[in-house]
Amino acid sequence: MIAAERAYEDTTGYNGERRLWRAVLAALCQDALGAGWPFEADEQLYHTALARVWVRSESFDDVCDLADMDPEAVRDGMRRKMDA
Repeated sequence: MIAAERAYEDTTGYNGERRLWRAVLAALCQDALGAGWPFEADEQLYHTALARVWVRSESFDDVCDLADMDPEAVRDGMRRKMDA
């Protein structure tokens, strides 16, 4: 489980907006890791590639900020998962 997933599950004391952005972040991190897509293999590769490009974008940083998460910490957690 990566930081974004853990943070989404630990929502005590957080408002609905932050919970929403944490759910968005967790889902897109799973996409970048190639998990959870019920598509054919070529479609999964396409969505995984798109998500991995997004993780390096400024909008990823914006979503992390809205989710009250450190973008670099989330990226580091994803890199560790990808390397495993």
